[in-house]
Amino acid sequence: MPPAEPAPLTLHQRAVLKAIVAWVRRENVPPSVRALTAEMGYANSNGVYNHLKVLVRKGRLVGLGTPSRTRRLRLADADCPGCKGTGYDLKRLEDPTTTYAYLSAVQKAFVRRHVKPGAMGAYPTLRDLQKEFKKSPAWVLDQYRELDAMGLLRPRKAKSQRTHRFVGLDCGVCEGSGIRPDYVPA
Repeated sequence: MPPAEPAPLTLHQRAVLKAIVAWVRRENVPPSVRALTAEMGYANSNGVYNHLKVLVRKGRLVGLGTPSRTRRLRLADADCPGCKGTGYDLKRLEDPTTTYAYLSAVQKAFVRRHVKPGAMGAYPTLRDLQKEFKKSPAWVLDQYRELDAMGLLRPRKAKSQRTHRFVGLDCGVCEGSGIRPDYVPA
């Protein structure tokens, strides 16, 4: 029996999906509902929220949490084959010709945890890292500072500690977006 055809999208649903793809390629994380509302030019977020629920139901988005949090959504069948949708090439951590060869085992574990596969946009909180490594919050912040001093971290536009991106680990296929370069929402 052949696989079922995906349910067709309306014009507005396709526009929302294209806006999400464009945002992820530009910012490397899915947009918030508010940001998507502003991007689409809607007066309030209810329309975008309803489109997101329908896109999850039709199988075009995969919900990693509650459907109201677009940061927890990812595009179905759009994952880059090179990095499996993470946007990062973790093989570079073990390459002796890169800066990463000089990282300690703990720092490599810290980086791996931060760029956990399949967690696009879902970065660990300070408390998560503190519990995992059984260290104080000051130790976690010191790791951030050390990696930043080495030039391996690039903060995002937001001011929180959860919004750092590891420079130099971007996937060569999708350039860090986690989306196949040939992916176009149908």
